[in-house]
Amino acid sequence: TNCCLENAGNSNYNAGFVKLERRFSQGLNLLASYTFSKSLTDSDSALPIFATFSGGGEVQNPYDLRSEKAVSNQDIPHALVISYIYELPFGEGRAFQAGNGIVDKLTGGWQVSAIHRYQSGQPLSFCCSSGIPTYGRIRPGLVPGQPIESEAVRNGTFDPLSPNLAQRTYFNRAAFYDVNAVCVQDASGNYVRNNPFNCRLPTEPFRFSSMERTLGNVRSQSFFNEDITILKKTPLSETVTLEFRTELFNVFNRTIFRSPNTFDATNPNLNTNFGRVFGQSNTPRIIQFGLKLLF
Repeated sequence: TNCCLENAGNSNYNAGFVKLERRFSQGLNLLASYTFSKSLTDSDSALPIFATFSGGGEVQNPYDLRSEKAVSNQDIPHALVISYIYELPFGEGRAFQAGNGIVDKLTGGWQVSAIHRYQSGQPLSFCCSSGIPTYGRIRPGLVPGQPIESEAVRNGTFDPLSPNLAQRTYFNRAAFYDVNAVCVQDASGNYVRNNPFNCRLPTEPFRFSSMERTLGNVRSQSFFNEDITILKKTPLSETVTLEFRTELFNVFNRTIFRSPNTFDATNPNLNTNFGRVFGQSNTPRIIQFGLKLLF
């Protein structure tokens, strides 16, 4: 259940890693790395409820952890990081020097550095079907042939801020059903229940879902970010240096949205926010300045 520590779990992580490091003679240092990986586990956390706090799926059957094995909620298949430092070739002792003390002090000592990070999004988990006594949350079922993403996502018109509900919903609710729903039909063949989303496929009480605990083919938005620092060092004497820096975080002001709401996939009456995206997971562009006297 979600209240107790699990005493067993199995995880494996496999990765390929490539690294490029080069120190050039003209003041340029470059470091780039790329990781291609896959992380599988049947227990994202020793305390299962903790996994759900970070977007992971909850174990529905602690007596059969083998069936719970899926990609970890920390699985990031692709991660590329590039960092560099470049000392501009101006000023005294550099390739381009004016030969004038004041001019060289103004044009020299400049340095540009940056870190670029580009990585895959986090896999997502969905909740819930009707529960089974003493067990954890039961995952919904997937309707064969139905795409998980909404039509707006598939045709490129998805907009979290749109006044049109269809355009601001990330998932196709028709792709999910309650595996434990009790569905009754009247004489005309219509379902008596007022929630047809729970009654599309044959169901019966006390079933576990065959949906994987975490879906690797449906992920949150990829993370792209660039941070840049511009530094100017001006020697005032042999022992005193004035340092001025400008730091730009998220320099291109990219917007990375939070993961879509994945709760209550099978019941629109309980959660009309299913598939909605609320808020930004990163911060807007930040520019800060610093002045330091070194002696």
